Amino acid sequence: DTTSNTDKKTLAESVVGAVKDAKDAIANTAQAAKEKTQEALSSAKSKASDAVETVKAKAGEVVDAVKTKAGDAVDAAKSKTGETADAAKSKAGDARDAAKSKTADAVDAVKTKAGETADAVKTKAGETA
Repeated sequence: DTTSNTDKKTLAESVVGAVKDAKDAIANTAQAAKEKTQEALSSAKSKASDAVETVKAKAGEVVDAVKTKAGDAVDAAKSKTGETADAAKSKAGDARDAAKSKTADAVDAVKTKAGETADAVKTKAGETA
């Protein structure tokens, strides 16, 4: 009967120990799962953050490229406008110079004709006299 009680006590301790071990194993598994979930969540957050930064960087590059293109277009337009204005000024200057030259040529031609006429008149007058 005493042996039987000892056996029962040992058996009960074994069962209690096994239950305790099972509880610990479950707790450890739950803790490990929780840690894995946290790691996965942190990794996902980090990847999402990296992706957002990459998108922001790309968007920034696109904006910079657009600004650069717009700036180049504005500069090109300014340059073209300047060239057009210079060409117009040059043409106007050429036309003015040509007009002056034509006027001077016409005046010279009139003077020459007048001189020839005067000489002819003098010559005629000399022949007559």
